[in-house]
Amino acid sequence: MAKTLLQVEHLQVQFTMEAGIAFGVKDVSFSITEGVNLALIGESGSGKSVTSLSCMRLLGNQGRISQGIITFEGMDITHAREKEMQRFRGERMAMIFQEPMTSLNPVLTINFQLSEALRLHSSLSKKQIQNQCRRLLEQVGIADGEKVLAGFPHELSGGMRQRVLIAMAIACKPRLLIADEPTTALDVTIQAQILDLLKQLQAELGITIMLITHDFGVVAEMADEVVVLYGGYAVEKGEVYELFTNPLHPYTQGLLKSVISLDASMDAPLYSIPGMVPLMMQEQKGCPFHDRCPSGTERCAQGFPALQERTQGHAVRCFIGEDQA
Repeated sequence: MAKTLLQVEHLQVQFTMEAGIAFGVKDVSFSITEGVNLALIGESGSGKSVTSLSCMRLLGNQGRISQGIITFEGMDITHAREKEMQRFRGERMAMIFQEPMTSLNPVLTINFQLSEALRLHSSLSKKQIQNQCRRLLEQVGIADGEKVLAGFPHELSGGMRQRVLIAMAIACKPRLLIADEPTTALDVTIQAQILDLLKQLQAELGITIMLITHDFGVVAEMADEVVVLYGGYAVEKGEVYELFTNPLHPYTQGLLKSVISLDASMDAPLYSIPGMVPLMMQEQKGCPFHDRCPSGTERCAQGFPALQERTQGHAVRCFIGEDQA
């Protein structure tokens, strides 16, 4: 039986701001099984990145997990001490951050940054660490390792920086790799190369991937299961094919309708979901999507159901279709 790597239960995350308390995540639950890639998808501001940073316990001084439990391989990491998390990060769970230029320190060499995880989590000698850094760069498709190791981030292209970040993340062969928008700001051909690289590394190292994205094309390419986030809530989750062919939540339906079809005519109007994502400072009594929803009712404005399974493995948080289920 497949082993559960990560379990997130009713996660709520608060940020203390000058204007008051903001909720980055309000209620998110999901689990990741070993070997089964999971994607978190939604618009900007839906809570995807905050959820991933919560799993790594990297919320900063202003953020905190106010409710919920996060367990990794049965270990409760929700309130683990920072020293424990420092040993944990990189070795068992690693992360590829969203912006390769800002994620790498501009004043430190690639060699120093790539070797850091090996210095912290291994007993290798300096020479062994150098050899391993060169092997890691080769593994992610960077041929001239010596030159790259001696250089600085600004001397590399966006695709090369992203490959360096991937090399840093896999240095200690973690069980779970969190990839936060791994193809953002890269051109189409480089995006395809990065996705192919991730799939290759997964096959070689047996890493399970948790993907953060707003791109359904990336989801179709990489994920086995999907969790749709909106307004800090998980509103739908299920297997990729099931969710693509039978989306149950109006928000998921709207996202899929927004994807441009290759066989669409040149003069066909582009679909977009009306309205804006709610501000996290706002109090939400009912469904946070009700004022943008084409099927919203007064009941939606007053209440918000729990995430309920409608068919095997396919759950949704919506009143629509509740009676039939």
